[in-house]
Amino acid sequence: MGAQTLTIASSSPVAIPSGATNLIVECFGAGGAGGGLNGSADGGGGGGGGAYSKLTIATPTTSYPFVVGAKGTGVAGGTGGAGADTTFGTGPLCRAKGGTGGQTTAGTGGPAGTGGLASGGIGDSGFNGGWGKRGRDSSTGQGGGGASSAGTAAAGNNAGSEGAFATSAYIAPAGGGNGGTGGAAGANGGAAPTFGGGGGGSGDGTNRVGGNGADGKIELTWTDPVPPNGSGTVALTLGATGA
Repeated sequence: MGAQTLTIASSSPVAIPSGATNLIVECFGAGGAGGGLNGSADGGGGGGGGAYSKLTIATPTTSYPFVVGAKGTGVAGGTGGAGADTTFGTGPLCRAKGGTGGQTTAGTGGPAGTGGLASGGIGDSGFNGGWGKRGRDSSTGQGGGGASSAGTAAAGNNAGSEGAFATSAYIAPAGGGNGGTGGAAGANGGAAPTFGGGGGGSGDGTNRVGGNGADGKIELTWTDPVPPNGSGTVALTLGATGA
């Protein structure tokens, strides 16, 4: 059998062909937003990245509900929104946790958002999302960089419980999504560019906004019993919410 790849934006629910085998489910949680400042001289913390969970179903059924986690949203002058969990199947059968939002603290750099934990997920295996970076404690505050999501074989890059200050975004391990860049002094935080990444914290100033995190993702692969054009493996990417 050859390989067939199929990518879609959404499905409600997702349909698996009758007789298909070896369904591999890979879930990424959504990233948290960066913290936004309001008048403080210190930068906001970067958002945490989403976790990764993987599940194999030898003999799948033909229909599954799913929810792709929604990104954390940045706010003016406050803690960034948390990224939502990504789930697949009833129960659910597979779950990847979202990252938390970066914070703001008067008189010190804003604490970083935490990565989604594999221990809170569901699946055969999983990895933690990365922690964001702490905002800069300075009279010209800059935001901390956003964390990456976990990769498919490694945890997201981790700077510790709050992280040393750095505006640069985390670059994800293989298979993961990158975080957003921390804002310069007086600027908003950068949004995460790819799935599961955390948003960058804002720089100092009045009602500065932390960068948005990125939505999660689901990837499905299975062996098709009746492959079109001689193809036998189907890969499906879900990027929206299904009921």
